[in-house]
Amino acid sequence: MAGFFNFERRIITDKSENFDSNWNSDALPDLFESLSQPKVKLLNPKRYKEMAQSFRNLRELLSDDVAEEDIQLSIEQDFNMGYISARLSELSVMCPQRFSDIISDAGNFEIYPLADGNIRLDITFQNVLIEV
Repeated sequence: MAGFFNFERRIITDKSENFDSNWNSDALPDLFESLSQPKVKLLNPKRYKEMAQSFRNLRELLSDDVAEEDIQLSIEQDFNMGYISARLSELSVMCPQRFSDIISDAGNFEIYPLADGNIRLDITFQNVLIEV
């Protein structure tokens, strides 16, 4: 970040020189100005609609094999991502086109084993929030 700190550069030639705690006090106003201001985050309607539609479609696709509480939708505000997570005993894609449609708007999807013998399907959607 250019201009993040406008400290005067000092070259210390003597290793025994003590650090002078006052040398940067003039830079504090610049530091406070450069810090990002808190912003309000709202749902990105377009992106959330895509994620919600994928969630509904996955829940419908897996409805015969998976309990509704084993498929979750969540948003991680700190990372600006939304997740669909499903805990499954197995995954057999009998309708590959429907499964492809479900993950097509996602940024990423992963399938990995769990310690209890089940598997987890995670579908990730970036940019589900916008800052205003």
